[in-house]
Amino acid sequence: MIEINGTRGLSTLEFNDGAVRFVASPCRTKRCIHAGWLRRSGDFAACLPNQVSVLVAGAERRFDAINF
Repeated sequence: MIEINGTRGLSTLEFNDGAVRFVASPCRTKRCIHAGWLRRSGDFAACLPNQVSVLVAGAERRFDAINF
């Protein structure tokens, strides 16, 4: 796990078997946590109020700018 200090407090990210997810964040709606595990290249989640985001990088993305 890693804790990232954002504008509203700490966001906690968990890494497991090539995947990442938000475990805790100080935002009200917790949409970042509800995004669940991110595994595929291009998967993205953010805690906008806390200004913390995570993107899974890889060789091939599932989406491009046109169909995303």
